[in-house]
Amino acid sequence: MVSVEMMNKFCGLGERISDPFTEGDYTYATNGHIIVRVPKMDAVTKKAMINPTVVPWDHAILTEWKPIEDYPLPEKVVCPDCEGLKKIVCPECDGKGETSLRGKLDYYDIECPLCDGDLNYREECENCDSDGKRYEQKRPRIELKPWDVIVNAEYLYMIKTYLPGPHYLTVNRADQDYPMGIIRFKFEGGEGGVMPMYR
Repeated sequence: MVSVEMMNKFCGLGERISDPFTEGDYTYATNGHIIVRVPKMDAVTKKAMINPTVVPWDHAILTEWKPIEDYPLPEKVVCPDCEGLKKIVCPECDGKGETSLRGKLDYYDIECPLCDGDLNYREECENCDSDGKRYEQKRPRIELKPWDVIVNAEYLYMIKTYLPGPHYLTVNRADQDYPMGIIRFKFEGGEGGVMPMYR
């Protein structure tokens, strides 16, 4: 049985997808790249702010399923942008507290408008999500056979780790809305889809 806590792991940022939501007879969680659906959970009262029915939910009639294998994630390296500090100096003035303004005849040094001259100003590092480490490749990729498509390895890892008994569909069921095909998966008590990545 999948819990609300497990569903939260598949949520994204922003008000519309930050929490699981219920629509009709199902409860969903999505981050915009992966979506999970389970029978309605009474504990989830948030109503849908997106339309989850645009995803093809024909899992029950499909038969060509294969267990999801273990896909180890590559090791993370120290983030080259924040050098492991999890925050970066002001991107406007490079931590100097002032920047140059060009006038008609000359350049003028002014207090940085972003950090207000605060030499201790630090901004969250977006390149490592303020973790201090990241994968060498921003989004680690795995080629999923037999489709010959590329999938974000973190999503396969999440599916395998947090959902019981996961299987994926081995036939590419592309359609008009998703010409590359959503990679459908199912698990004990639910189903889902993950978007492939472009090469």
